[in-house]
Amino acid sequence: NYSNYKSATYNERSGFTPFTQAENKFENLLNKVILKDIPSSFVENYVDICTKSSHLYPRSTKAIFASTNWYFNELFKFSAGALVESGALVLATQHGGNHGSFKNMPVLDNEIKFSDYYFSWGWHWGKHNKKIMPMPATKLVGRKPIGADNTKNGILFAGSEMPRYSRWVLNDPCIFEDRLHSQFFFINDVPLKIAKNIFIRLNPVNHGWDQKLRLNDNNVNIQFDDLSIPFFKSLSKCRLFITNNLSTTFAEALSANVPTLLFWNPEFTMLTKEAQKYYDLLHSVGVLLY
Repeated sequence: NYSNYKSATYNERSGFTPFTQAENKFENLLNKVILKDIPSSFVENYVDICTKSSHLYPRSTKAIFASTNWYFNELFKFSAGALVESGALVLATQHGGNHGSFKNMPVLDNEIKFSDYYFSWGWHWGKHNKKIMPMPATKLVGRKPIGADNTKNGILFAGSEMPRYSRWVLNDPCIFEDRLHSQFFFINDVPLKIAKNIFIRLNPVNHGWDQKLRLNDNNVNIQFDDLSIPFFKSLSKCRLFITNNLSTTFAEALSANVPTLLFWNPEFTMLTKEAQKYYDLLHSVGVLLY
């Protein structure tokens, strides 16, 4: 929450000058923007978060287990840090289908490094072999298979969303533009009798690409899936699942035994050497197309 800059603690924020003797353009720029960009959790809300997080979990906690709270939950992060200093173990688990398959993934490297043990969805890497514990996919355990059903007509096409401006090394807007264009080409190339049965499921997070407008501009027959319906329920209604990106949805579809078609540009979807052989098998039987 950056709306409270001119609060009683504004002077604390305005006093941040990491480079008192800035020696280049980058350091000069950083001195100007850090006033606005440093999170309020480290300035205005720091004391409040420290107080609340200290009561979140018992001090006797021996281990902390999470998947995404390391990124999105400030109270959890502060509490976890304090517990780690008291000797608690950090147990992290995979939260996306591309983990372990996508090459050069700094966020995954970071998760493995800060955890004592990392629970993967059945894979391990040689370079982190001692830390990674192959386990069943936590998100998929307990789900009943859906299976194939040729009496169904719907085709569910799951899209993706990426920020328009880079936030980390792999966040290249060119990757997402490639996905958008491949989606347009695919829908426009299939016969109309098939295209009219395709339902596009957009990512609920909108990063400013205006996908819905772009898709409507490119094809008047576009239909969109209802995002108020859980993904797995929409998946159970379709005859075929399609996606053009390596993410969690295709793992959910394959594990549910729903007929699945994958396609992507290998230039932008580079795989780890450990994962490559399994995707080669998918490619050899026509599930994955380049």
